[in-house]
Amino acid sequence: MNKLIVIGLLLSACTFLPVHVSADQITIVADSWCPFTCEPGSESPGYMIEIAEHVFKKAGHTVVYKNVDWKKAIEETRKGKYTAIAGGYKSDSPDFVFPDKAQGVSQNVFFVKKGTAWKYTGIESLKKIKLGIVLDYSYSDQINKYISENKGKSSVYVAKGTTPIQENIDKLMKGEINAFIEDPSVYGNYCGSRNLIEVLGAVQTAGSDGLEEKNYIAFSPANPKSKEYASILSKGLDQMRASGELKKILSKYYMKDWE
Repeated sequence: MNKLIVIGLLLSACTFLPVHVSADQITIVADSWCPFTCEPGSESPGYMIEIAEHVFKKAGHTVVYKNVDWKKAIEETRKGKYTAIAGGYKSDSPDFVFPDKAQGVSQNVFFVKKGTAWKYTGIESLKKIKLGIVLDYSYSDQINKYISENKGKSSVYVAKGTTPIQENIDKLMKGEINAFIEDPSVYGNYCGSRNLIEVLGAVQTAGSDGLEEKNYIAFSPANPKSKEYASILSKGLDQMRASGELKKILSKYYMKDWE
C-alpha cells in the first residue's frame, strides 16, 4: 500500500479517538464544623463537601476531603499542600482565591446555660464573662479585636482540635466558661445528630452580633489552577440551584438556601 495512503488512514483514525480531559484530584480540608463540613467518608460529609463533589465530578475531577485542625488547614493549604479549605470566611484567609458565589452564610450567636441572665449587648458586655472561642476562627471585626486584646487572659478560653464545639460545650456545662460563640446551624446540627437532648435542654441563646458572614470553599494561593477551580465551583453552584440539586442536598442537613 502506498505510504501516503497509510499515513492518511492513520491520521483519519486519530481524529475519531476520544480526547481525555485532564482529571485532577482536589483535596479539600477543614475541621469538623457540621453541617458545613462533617465526617470524611460518611454518608453526610457536610453540605459544602457534597456541593464540591457534585460540581467537580461533572467537570471531570475527583474530590478528597480530610479533617484537619483549622489553623493547620489554612497554613498548609496556603503553602499548596492541599487544594482548598472549606467553611472559611474571607477574613480567615484573605490571600486565598475565592469563588464569586458563596457556599453559605453563618452568624455569631452566643450560647449560655439555661437560666443565665447575661446577654450579649456589645463588646462591653463581654468583659463580664469568660468567653469560649475556637482557635483561629474569625468572628466580627469588633469581636476579633476583643479576642486579640484578651487572648491568653482568663477572660477568653480557646478551644482547639478537630471538634472544638464539643470542647466548648463541655467547658460550659462544667461552669469553666460562661458563654461560647457558635453558628446556630452548627450548634443545632451537632447536638441533633448526636442526640444530645440534655445539652439542648440545658443551653439557651444569649444574643448575637447581628451580622451574617459569607462562607466559602477557598482555594490555595499557591496553586496555579485555583482561579479555574473557583470559576468551576461558582458556575456549578448556579447550575445546582437552577436544577434543584442544591435544595436536595441542603434538605438532608435540615437547611434552606441562603440566597
